[in-house]
Amino acid sequence: MPRTQRHFYLAYEVRSGKDLRPKNTNPVLHTFYKMLNDLVLEKDGVKAVMNAKDPAINERVNSHQVKGSIHLDMDIIGVPGLEGSHVDLNAETESWILRELLNISVIEDNIRIAVMDASTSPSFHEHPEFWPKNMIPVVVSF
Repeated sequence: MPRTQRHFYLAYEVRSGKDLRPKNTNPVLHTFYKMLNDLVLEKDGVKAVMNAKDPAINERVNSHQVKGSIHLDMDIIGVPGLEGSHVDLNAETESWILRELLNISVIEDNIRIAVMDASTSPSFHEHPEFWPKNMIPVVVSF
């Protein structure tokens, strides 16, 4: 079955009507990171499975908001047209995965964590306002 790996970069926001403190925020972040660890997306015989993720970068904006970013490495299995040494995704599959990543959110104890932007590039972001100033380091693959 044709398979490839792909890097995805997510910007997420932690927001609450109350002060964000480690005591109330860390359990929700744990749930969010576990959701990413267990991520499996499936559609029309194509499966995107979490392979690895880097540690997140979080930046406190104010007492009610944190911006975060994280790099994901996913295995993409069963993509039509992936034959032999051709290892790129078609635009339709890539767009589907990015849309699905944008739907990820967690709400617990009046704290909401939601993916605000998703990209396949560490340097291009459609909505730069959602990314922490100290964004994800560039990952070089060989």
